[in-house]
Amino acid sequence: MRTIISALLFLSIFPVAFAHHSTFGFYEADRVVEIEGTVTAVAWRNPHTLITVSVENGDRESEEWRIETGAISVLRTRGLAREFLEPGDRIKVAGDPSARGLRDIFGHNILLEDGREVLLTVFSEPRWTGGGSGRFLEAEYSESVTQAALGSAEGIFRVWSTVLGDSDSFPILGEGSGQDYPLTESARMARDAWNSQDRTQLGCPAKGMLLMMNTPLPIALVREGTNIVIRLEELDAERLIHMDEDQVDRPEELSLSGYSTGRWEGNTLVVETSNVDYDVFDGAGTFQSTAISFVERFTLSDDEDRLDYAVTVTDPQTFTEPFGLSRYWIWRPEMELRPYECDDRTEYYDE
Repeated sequence: MRTIISALLFLSIFPVAFAHHSTFGFYEADRVVEIEGTVTAVAWRNPHTLITVSVENGDRESEEWRIETGAISVLRTRGLAREFLEPGDRIKVAGDPSARGLRDIFGHNILLEDGREVLLTVFSEPRWTGGGSGRFLEAEYSESVTQAALGSAEGIFRVWSTVLGDSDSFPILGEGSGQDYPLTESARMARDAWNSQDRTQLGCPAKGMLLMMNTPLPIALVREGTNIVIRLEELDAERLIHMDEDQVDRPEELSLSGYSTGRWEGNTLVVETSNVDYDVFDGAGTFQSTAISFVERFTLSDDEDRLDYAVTVTDPQTFTEPFGLSRYWIWRPEMELRPYECDDRTEYYDE
């Protein structure tokens, strides 16, 4: 019963704290439009970059279009510098049109004047050319940064990156993922109720376990004394893994990331987590209870270039049986964790 009550309360005050941020309710994801014009301004920010484009209409008058697209962190992961787009550039944009009849687009692709196509989001695919490209971050990803990363890398302890566009590296949780969770009847009712709501909340809400680990942005595993800290670029989140539980009193209180203990099994870090206070399991209306627990396995490849991740989920109030999920990251020495600096201003979306 708690699952249904919590879910409905969550719907009323926090309708979309996950998945695609502001895209719910603002854009038509089943339709693509194209515009062509001149860039007038670019706001580089998380969770979404904003581009304004001056477009000439049929009356040869200029109209301003507003393009929302992937987080600056996603663009960095794609190897793009801010300078790939500047005011005065002529571009073509393809993306999802506004659901409210505004001159707004959620952009997935940009075609630059020199013929290069830029992929803007996690799952963007080439539209006009054989592949996406962009200027590399020459100013930021210097040789000294790469050499420092090479020198400091030690086994699992380094920055790990998602392979954008690969659903095995960044799987979509919930609807559209092909994942059929073994839901209890109350959890299925809560999910159905969620899917009947209008979800248009904006902002930068914090995420909890397990959703915080389903990020396309870089993560880092670092030593902190005898313990391990998992740092996530998205929302500057952190998880503390207690490697010597005998030295720590297990808390009774709950938290977003829960209480985690770890141990080594060869080159695999095994992490057990409970005491999670977070209602959301995925971005498609699946909720979770405070009884949820996770067993995660981080396995380093022999060449130390890949980190495989498998998690077993147990929540008797939400799922009829335990089940597993998986993903992986790769090591790119040029990548660093950067401050997320989420910009939750909503005036961009005022009608």
